[in-house]
Amino acid sequence: MGPTLVFGAAMLSVAAVVPQGTPRWRLGVSVGTPRPVSVVGAGGRSQAFWWSVVELHNDTGEARSLTLSARILTDTKKISPAVFRPDVEERIRATLGEDAEGLENVVVSKGGIGEGETKRVLAVFREVDPVATRLDVRIAGAAAAVVQDGSSWTSEQREWSTLFVRKSDEFDLWKTPLRRLREQWVLVSSRRVR
Repeated sequence: MGPTLVFGAAMLSVAAVVPQGTPRWRLGVSVGTPRPVSVVGAGGRSQAFWWSVVELHNDTGEARSLTLSARILTDTKKISPAVFRPDVEERIRATLGEDAEGLENVVVSKGGIGEGETKRVLAVFREVDPVATRLDVRIAGAAAAVVQDGSSWTSEQREWSTLFVRKSDEFDLWKTPLRRLREQWVLVSSRRVR
């Protein structure tokens, strides 16, 4: 099969999945202030994690499928991905009490969100640099991935970015408050596919 035929077959599959004239939809996203939590890991060593509750609201006009991911980018150039750690989640749920009801971990959250619905997910981050003073919480999967504008198709990766800042204090993580600095959609990549 030649390259032109393979590319054509790929575009047919995209066209079959994405309705004609697909708009650039985006969910409403609200990221709670990240908070640290400590758990005793293997070998009796204490491990620090950060967590945040993320609220998604769909006012796009129709139901949307979701494949979410989350990460924290820091000013020290370290990336902390969201993880699934039931032991950490258990501690967080105990802290949240009744507010933990219906909360899914962002890593294993499946399904979609109906028009007019709100969905809450829990993002647990590992290995956040303790000397970082800027924590940029990124949520991916809450915006259209393929859009059509006229006769051209574009593959886009957009992330919701909520930037928090704090004074650096690697010895007292729990006593250093975070302040929300800005919230915005960030275009990570864009590629014309047809």
